[in-house]
Amino acid sequence: MQEKKVFLFPSCASKLLDKKNNDSMLDKIKSILNKLNYEIKMLNFPNECCGLMYHSMGVKKVAEKKIKQFFQKIMEASENSKHPILIENSSCFLEI
Repeated sequence: MQEKKVFLFPSCASKLLDKKNNDSMLDKIKSILNKLNYEIKMLNFPNECCGLMYHSMGVKKVAEKKIKQFFQKIMEASENSKHPILIENSSCFLEI
């Protein structure tokens, strides 16, 4: 039987805007994954992001660098995407 593991990356938006009362989008996602018996591995990279904020500010070269660094980190962490990677913010997902 294959191991049920998922890597969950909280976007900058969820880190900054989600409520701290166990009712955030991340908490709801974790609850669903727990009910499905997934082992959840949080991907917390303090200095990495999808690059969306830089892209939005027009700093394209920095955005591209951030995207590349972020992609390398999530691929390493997920064993070259052996396990699913879940990014709960569609804008962040589309940026990479």
